[in-house]
Amino acid sequence: MPKFLHNTKVLIGIGVGVFVLLIGAGVFFIWNANKPQGPQIDQTMQQTIFPTIVPQDLGLTFVAKDDKKYVKFTLTKASDITHIDYEISYDAISPDDGQTLVSQGLNGEVKKQDIKNGVAGIDWRILGTCSTGGKCRFDQGIKQVHLLLKITKTGGMIYQAESSLTL
Repeated sequence: MPKFLHNTKVLIGIGVGVFVLLIGAGVFFIWNANKPQGPQIDQTMQQTIFPTIVPQDLGLTFVAKDDKKYVKFTLTKASDITHIDYEISYDAISPDDGQTLVSQGLNGEVKKQDIKNGVAGIDWRILGTCSTGGKCRFDQGIKQVHLLLKITKTGGMIYQAESSLTL
């Protein structure tokens, strides 16, 4: 045996070094075991996905006015629908710098009492903002508008339907 292994101080030093190394390895493995693997999903952005209904089965029309500043949708086959949540989203050019695209959108609902004779929908919605004084600012550079519907049918089942509109 080498001579330095007979020295008690050296043996204690080696023991402490091995102990610290084992503790460090244990902490490392415990730390990494608690980290989720794969891509992170922001819980606030996670959405529930419902069974899909084909837009034609709802009689869905999603249209824009000729000036492309307003959109609306109509469902002509809504007799078994009790509630609709909608989200209209699009990218527009930022008014701050005139170049950057910013996500914009609006959402709302169509209640049971607003569904008449199997027809449901919304009137024209502005692609922009209006002040309480009635002055409106229309978003610019919009190329596509996306519509997402969450539909509750009689019996409580929830479905979704989607449509897009190229301007």
